[in-house]
Amino acid sequence: MVIICLTAIGTILAIAGATVSAHVNRLESTQGADLTSALALAAAAAHTPVGWNRMELTPVLDLVVRAGEAMQIRGRSGQVIRGSPGFAAFKSGFVHTRPVIDNGRYVGSVTLKFGHRGLAGAISQYETLRWHIRIAATAAAILLALVISLLVARKLTAPVDRLIGAVRAMGAGDTRVRAGHIGGVVEVRELSAAFDQMADSISAEATLRREMAADLAHELRAPIAVLQAGLESMQDGLAEPTPENLGSLRDEVVRLAQMADDLRVLASGRAAALKVELARNNLAAIAAEAADSLASSFDGSGVSLHLRLTSVEVMCDARRMHEVAVNLLSNAVKFTPAGGSVTLETGITSDSRSSRPPRRVAMLRVSDTGIGIPADELPYVSQRFFRGERAADIAGTGIGLAIVNQLARLHHGRMEIVSEEGQGTRVTVTLPVAEA
Repeated sequence: MVIICLTAIGTILAIAGATVSAHVNRLESTQGADLTSALALAAAAAHTPVGWNRMELTPVLDLVVRAGEAMQIRGRSGQVIRGSPGFAAFKSGFVHTRPVIDNGRYVGSVTLKFGHRGLAGAISQYETLRWHIRIAATAAAILLALVISLLVARKLTAPVDRLIGAVRAMGAGDTRVRAGHIGGVVEVRELSAAFDQMADSISAEATLRREMAADLAHELRAPIAVLQAGLESMQDGLAEPTPENLGSLRDEVVRLAQMADDLRVLASGRAAALKVELARNNLAAIAAEAADSLASSFDGSGVSLHLRLTSVEVMCDARRMHEVAVNLLSNAVKFTPAGGSVTLETGITSDSRSSRPPRRVAMLRVSDTGIGIPADELPYVSQRFFRGERAADIAGTGIGLAIVNQLARLHHGRMEIVSEEGQGTRVTVTLPVAEA
């Protein structure tokens, strides 16, 4: 700001100086010429046909001396007629010479030297005063610019300092710190809002990691305890390695393997877009294969499975869509009591989000008559490791719907959940229909 102020003042002074100097020089020249011409007329009055009347020139010389100037009158041949004392040594600012004309004849000349007490002195004093004003104005501008700069800089840096403190605290491990409302320019306010949003995300991720560790520890504890107890019983001779006992241990191993596989799928979900291989597939065939793979689970749980499969061609990764169908059916059978039913559907439906006319999309839908999802938990069921209160006693990791949601998005589709507590749940995955 100091540089800007100095540049502006310098520019203004340069323009003003050039303009004023031109006017002053013109005024100086004009006034000097007019005064010299007037003295030439007065000298012409002192010239007679027989020569110069030096006595009549005395008042003119006295007037010039009192004004602080010096004058010399020369004749036609150049001889000095009258002159101020010390004319030759007189230090002048500028000099004017005019001819003396008497009755139309050139009779001599008048030379006027302007000293430092007359017009030249006034102009010199004006120039000196103008430089003083310039210096004073520049000093005042610098002082004003410094004061304004300090105030503005403080206003700009105070929010930044506060934000830097929050960033350092966050870097030190305090995930609770927030920048809060920060004043200042728009960019700083947007930066503080972005930082708070980032801090919220980091805090949520940290909470999620803690909850994930706790959930995994809880989920792994049960099968590991069963395996440990069974193996120790066989090792101590308290139990025989019968097919039934070995089958029970195998079931726990399968459960652990399923957890590990779920975690692998979820971990690769962020990068799955690089691995999905889209090809034309019949969604009904993929759904039927998934239903066949879980037939024993439905039979063992006493839950009936109904298929309403209509052929529809989609561009998808068959293996990934098989995982989607398996996850939805596994969730449905787990949360449906014995005697209930699960319906698996595929076909064509309308995208409710599209403008008129509605866009036709393929759908894979799993409906059950299970325990349902409370309304306050419904927005969170697709989050990783979320476990509702009613699901606490049911085996699982809470990542099945998160996997389905991620894979649906990777296929340019979406997942929609409708549920009513005590009445059942309906999960629909929509995908773009493959073009002919």
